[in-house]
Amino acid sequence: MGCMLSRLRNVEYSVLLLCGVAACSAKEPVQGPNVVLITLDSVRADVLGAYGDDPRFTERSSSPRLDRLAAEGLLVEQAYSSSSWTLPSHVSIFTGQPDLVHAVEQDGHEIHPSLPLLSETLQRAGYRTAGFYSGPYLDKAFGFARGFDTYEACYGDDLRWAMEDLRRAQAQLEPTQGSKGQRLDALTSYAAAQQRVELASHRDRSSKHVADALIDQLDKHAKSARPFFLFGHFFDPHYDYAPPEEFRKAFDPDYAGEGIERDFIRNPAIATFHEGGRTRVIDERGLQHLWAMYEAEVAWTDSQIGRVLDRLDELGLVENTLVVVTADHGDEFFEHGSIGHRSTLHDELVHVPLIVRWARDFAPGSRLEMPLSLIEIAPTILRAVGLHPGASLGSGLQSVIEGAEPGPVLGRVVSTEETTLELAGTSYQAAQTMVRETYRLGSVKLFREVAWIQPTESVPERLMAIANALRLDMQANEVLTWLLLDVKPEEKGPWTEFENEREGRALVHFRETYQQLLEQRVTPGRVDVTADVLSALSGLGYAEQEARIGALPGDDLALYPPRHTVPSIR
Repeated sequence: MGCMLSRLRNVEYSVLLLCGVAACSAKEPVQGPNVVLITLDSVRADVLGAYGDDPRFTERSSSPRLDRLAAEGLLVEQAYSSSSWTLPSHVSIFTGQPDLVHAVEQDGHEIHPSLPLLSETLQRAGYRTAGFYSGPYLDKAFGFARGFDTYEACYGDDLRWAMEDLRRAQAQLEPTQGSKGQRLDALTSYAAAQQRVELASHRDRSSKHVADALIDQLDKHAKSARPFFLFGHFFDPHYDYAPPEEFRKAFDPDYAGEGIERDFIRNPAIATFHEGGRTRVIDERGLQHLWAMYEAEVAWTDSQIGRVLDRLDELGLVENTLVVVTADHGDEFFEHGSIGHRSTLHDELVHVPLIVRWARDFAPGSRLEMPLSLIEIAPTILRAVGLHPGASLGSGLQSVIEGAEPGPVLGRVVSTEETTLELAGTSYQAAQTMVRETYRLGSVKLFREVAWIQPTESVPERLMAIANALRLDMQANEVLTWLLLDVKPEEKGPWTEFENEREGRALVHFRETYQQLLEQRVTPGRVDVTADVLSALSGLGYAEQEARIGALPGDDLALYPPRHTVPSIR
């Protein structure tokens, strides 16, 4: 089925995890429901029919199966990802912790072993566990395999074969023997294999492979006395937009252009780069086509998820299976001057779907209106299966419905670029770092930006104090703004000063919450990503500058709580 089996090692469970499942002994029969968790890559809420799909070009819903699932369960109207890219967002989903706590914020960061994953907790409680992913940021190198009996990559055939070729070519580089010509041939083969991986990553089509793997597990465990936890990550909605031909024709049959969606993030026919951003080049009809192809990708993925839901029904598992569907982030189509994701925290990037079907806790057709973070997913699942959520900062959707205070709706994204730092007349390699954060309280959304430069190479000890002082001084110059989403849902300025009680109260709440989260922040591990995964990330426009700079220490990315003050608020 195109999936590469990963052999997993045993992991140590933290004291917190052991306490969280102390009531479940391996000798006791597990009574909880089955759980199916599905994450969509790059799917914003407003592309789904259940969220009032703004079709922009076609009137056809891109998500008929997910629309039906929402009608059968609970739809969270304002669900927000913790970040605008895949890795940290999924860590938040699996740990129930925001980025500020789990600290996995760059390509080279690995989940800290002290943070128990949802999969580990369920496995410890006696669940059979299996996970299938099709995006390179879900690779086991980042720590996601913990707690899974089976954890497999389900790439499309072209990308899978290209990765296998790259691994073989890399193996040929290792021997030190051989002539100069042989070594040159090995280098040439490696470079060509690397390029094939980069090209294939753009056009990979993997949803059928993920659905096949999930269905295979359903068939395997349908009659088991032990419940199962299945995780499926569907990457296809991520750019480049390469839907099957029948979906392409259904969503934009009359488009006369060719190839505009290829190499989406770098294509000069879509946008040109300039210092500080991009300039839109594509015309309105071309932009409509891009959106139509995005919808077509979502529709293709929706059809494959439909196969999984159908199999649940055919096996008689619906009544005893909790199904959760969400997305890690969205994509921008020039709403704020750019395309893609991983740059800002506006709603087109962080407002994502969250649909839960479990009749025992959530009435069919119900909707939840308040802003909620995806950190609520892990505690929701654990409560449904009869376990305590442990260290999760969320209280679970069940508790929120009953009136409990939801977890913080905090967004955070870190970006770094190569630069130089001048100290005492000498230039040093450095990283220019930007941290963007948001905080939601009701309709108030706070935006915070902090930027600084710090050396990434050895700096003489006598100059380190100067470098640290420069970094702290730059961090002190934060930019903090706010807006009311019920007044400006498009999230565009002009920005306003803090001047009344509502936004002032949100700022005080932000500061207090931030301080509490900082005290819980862990130091992420460092990870060495394999060459094939790194090439796939590079092909998608990632892991370029960060790969050269290297991941910054997690402690270096922690900021002070917001310093802005509002005199009228005590």
